[in-house]
Amino acid sequence: MAEDLQLQSHVEKSFPIKPKLKPKARTLSQTPESKYWTSFKPHQIPNLVSSIQSLDFSPNPPHLFAAAHSASLTLFSSKTFTQHSVINSFKDVVTCASFRSDGFLLAASDVSGLVQVFDVKTRTPDFVCAFEFVRHKDYVRCGDCSPVNAEMFVTGSYDHTVKLWDVRVENSRSVMEVNHGKPIEDVMFLPSGGLLAIMENEGYSFDEVSGSSHKKKENEESVVGNFWSLGRVEEHRKPTPRPLYYRYFQRGQSEKPKEWDYVVARPKKVKLGEHDKLLKKFRHKEALVSVLNGKNPENVVAVMEELVSRRKLLKCVSNLDNEELGLLLGFMQKYSTAPRYSGLLTGLMKKVHETQAKDIKSSDALKGHIRNLKRSVEEEIRIQQSLQEIQDIISPLLRIAGRGI
Repeated sequence: MAEDLQLQSHVEKSFPIKPKLKPKARTLSQTPESKYWTSFKPHQIPNLVSSIQSLDFSPNPPHLFAAAHSASLTLFSSKTFTQHSVINSFKDVVTCASFRSDGFLLAASDVSGLVQVFDVKTRTPDFVCAFEFVRHKDYVRCGDCSPVNAEMFVTGSYDHTVKLWDVRVENSRSVMEVNHGKPIEDVMFLPSGGLLAIMENEGYSFDEVSGSSHKKKENEESVVGNFWSLGRVEEHRKPTPRPLYYRYFQRGQSEKPKEWDYVVARPKKVKLGEHDKLLKKFRHKEALVSVLNGKNPENVVAVMEELVSRRKLLKCVSNLDNEELGLLLGFMQKYSTAPRYSGLLTGLMKKVHETQAKDIKSSDALKGHIRNLKRSVEEEIRIQQSLQEIQDIISPLLRIAGRGI
């Protein structure tokens, strides 16, 4: 009993027993898309000091790409993958790098929070820092350059702040700073240049950056919800329900799906039969008797296959009384000649005859089941022999007809 309780505690989910179907042969066929991607071969770049923290490609030819690793920033050729130049002006591990939209400036930052901008258009192996900005207070995780303004870029840090920079500002300080309250994982300008996508540890938000000049009064700079704005906010967003109210949890309950919506249906609860519940409780004999009293041969064979996998079928058969054994023999008499079940029932029939010989001899009802079973097997053998004789007669005629064609 203790063993059964221990085994039952390990069972987390139960599913109805279903007949095992023979697996169909499958041939893996490649789609045109998979063939396209598998045609690429990986290229390894040797002599890298540590793992790469950031990668960015220049938008202009010859499309160099910058790889940030350890305390250096290396530029590689995108065609030959050879090293083009190395920037070693960092004092700590480089965390991110980003090219400007014209490919002439490259902004990078390190763990200390220092942000540096390099002039790439000189095309010389040694790069000189063109700008150096007042650093963040923690690890700078990400950055991006504005696609519409060549003088602006944004950085995000683990100090919970997102800073907007302008190379035209003389004091090298950020022109805008917002504390999101959580470490920033990634920032990205949208193609319009007026929106920023900011990803935090637990989600993301879209921030609005409007206005072309930063010479605004302090009272004009504002933060509204998840949106940045460098100008006055004329339109206020409608208040959204909060999780503190009942209607927050009822929102969308009365909505009906539109024509283009994809409806996700709730999974239906799996209903377990009586034999499934008994198998779940490891009451194997009761499960076999219960399914034999039913009228579904697929369920009977499925339970037998499950008992075979648990190595309990022969033990269950040996514990059956005469009435229960009669149910088993009656089922085998009816379905042992069916091709779908004959593989399992033929072997089981031999084992039952060997192990239950004494009980069968002492009961007239069981003897009758055995006689009927023997009669049905002999009838099936005669049918198979007749079919074989017919096949032997037809096969030569088919071969002759095939030659004539």
